Amino acid sequence: MSYPSLKQLKTDFIKEERAEIKKYHQNSKKLKLSDKEYTQTMKKYCDLLDNYFNSRQTNSKNLELKLQLSNLREYSNELNNLADELQKAIELNSLIQMRTIAKKLISHIKGE
Repeated sequence: MSYPSLKQLKTDFIKEERAEIKKYHQNSKKLKLSDKEYTQTMKKYCDLLDNYFNSRQTNSKNLELKLQLSNLREYSNELNNLADELQKAIELNSLIQMRTIAKKLISHIKGE
């Protein structure tokens, strides 16, 4: 009794593997675009991909929005402070202070 050679084992293994692959592909049902399984599966994975990529974009957009809001808060606080100073100057009837504060307000509003 002799053992089979390595070449024989290798060729037999390759033949069996190819036969199994062929059976698998012949028996497996190919999905079509109109199949419910296909549309459900694709919708699921498309949603997962969409959530993955859009979550990064929304995070960066949220960061930009936070920065813009903080800049806007600072700007509005400066304008409120200048308006308070102007109101005090009007109450005191100080024309020089009113003129300087008005110039500051105009420069802030124009962005100079």
